[in-house]
Amino acid sequence: MTLEELITKIRDFLRDYSELNELLDARENSDELLKMSVEFILNDFNQQPPITNFDIDGFPSIPHLIMGASAHALQSAMVWYSRNRINISDGGISLLYKDKAGEYANIVSGFMEQYTRWKMMYKKGMNLEQFYGIG
Repeated sequence: MTLEELITKIRDFLRDYSELNELLDARENSDELLKMSVEFILNDFNQQPPITNFDIDGFPSIPHLIMGASAHALQSAMVWYSRNRINISDGGISLLYKDKAGEYANIVSGFMEQYTRWKMMYKKGMNLEQFYGIG
């Protein structure tokens, strides 16, 4: 799988297309941010002992790579929304503009929990295989 194909799968998972983002009328995440998110998750996985050197093609679970990279991308968006949130009041009507950080925090937490739980189980399995000489 190429990086471009993986980015498409992440966009599909997040439904991050301008025609589907009715309020934004644009993609929420740039290709560069999604690439950085993939690199972040690959690095996170590879640096967790036992140390590995997986790339996209050899990664043991593409769905979990997508889940982790999606969490990272949404975490970046969450920071942006937190920084740009504004309360607008006029004539007795209040509006919170760009008030998505809390919703994104819940989503990020769920995605990261799933990715991290899988990562720890996978790495424990690798440790057991290395200890007992299996594989």
